[in-house]
Amino acid sequence: MGESDAAGPGGIEARILEAAGQALIHYGYDKTTMDDIARAAGVSKSAIYARWKNKDALLEAVVWHEGQRYTAEWLARVEADPAGGTFHGIYRHALAALKDNPMMAAIMRRDRRLLGSYLRRASVENLFRQRMALLRFFLKGLQDAGAVRQDVDVDVVAYAANCLSYGYLMMGEIVPPEETPPLDDTLAVMVEMLERLLTPPDGGDSEAGKQVVRAFMAQIRERVQAAALGDSQRATAG
Repeated sequence: MGESDAAGPGGIEARILEAAGQALIHYGYDKTTMDDIARAAGVSKSAIYARWKNKDALLEAVVWHEGQRYTAEWLARVEADPAGGTFHGIYRHALAALKDNPMMAAIMRRDRRLLGSYLRRASVENLFRQRMALLRFFLKGLQDAGAVRQDVDVDVVAYAANCLSYGYLMMGEIVPPEETPPLDDTLAVMVEMLERLLTPPDGGDSEAGKQVVRAFMAQIRERVQAAALGDSQRATAG
């Protein structure tokens, strides 16, 4: 099978995306070259440029690829937890899955070493705006489903939850290891804070919350597929 073959889980595109993600984590955006990625993926540079017009486009594809992997892991954790459909359950599993995905964790904390000059691109700001808009939409869905208290402002909660997440990911780079408590203990305290703040008096409807999560994940998958289709069409046009 040649380099022009369609990409499946083990196909050319998947190999390129995996290699690009590993190279970006290891070298950072500015020091990663298309030669590095092609060599790691075992393909020619022309195979990469046939699909993505430049390194920016490839990085965006990596972000969507890792985002899809992250959301699938998040959903699996939520589904396996009887209380996974409550906001504190959803949040706990979101951060646990994030901790296991270096690329998405770097995106969340806007890691300058990994993202480098890409951070100055306008598309990055759009990415963060989209993420905030999705989180507000998600929280409103949970509130409507009875998984979050009705009397809280979802815009404020979305902002506060992002602040907590950012701090959770960043503190390890600021505080010396000997003064840092175990991350799992920190996460437990954060989740308990949110549980006390957001849980409805009746405890919340976890199953209804899971339905919201499933619908949210389906929307994310649609966006990923649309983004992948857009990349393919732009590469063909180029």
